[in-house]
Amino acid sequence: TNTCDGGNRRLFSIFDGVTEYRLGIPMTNHSNGFFVYEDPLHAVKARVPPTSALKDCKRALLRVLASGKGYRRGRALAFPHLTPVAVLEEVDPLERSFAAAFAATYGRATSAYRKQAVM
Repeated sequence: TNTCDGGNRRLFSIFDGVTEYRLGIPMTNHSNGFFVYEDPLHAVKARVPPTSALKDCKRALLRVLASGKGYRRGRALAFPHLTPVAVLEEVDPLERSFAAAFAATYGRATSAYRKQAVM
């Protein structure tokens, strides 16, 4: 998720640049689902395709509630229903220490993180 919006705090899909995430608003995606991670560091280190619409924008790590019939894809989990509940951190991916900035705050996932998926 990213915050490329000219200064206003809005959260858009890093992949399509159109899907907007709003805290507390449930969303549905029955085609591929929403990809989430149990470990914040896995979310931060996830590969972003070079064709992603907003790959160079500031990124936000969200805590989400995911539901429905999910499936595993590598380290990610995909679910058809998602509700963003909190912004955990925002970092500019152009910073040399992009992953390190998240790691300094969150370190390895704790058992509390493992109980809720993180995007």
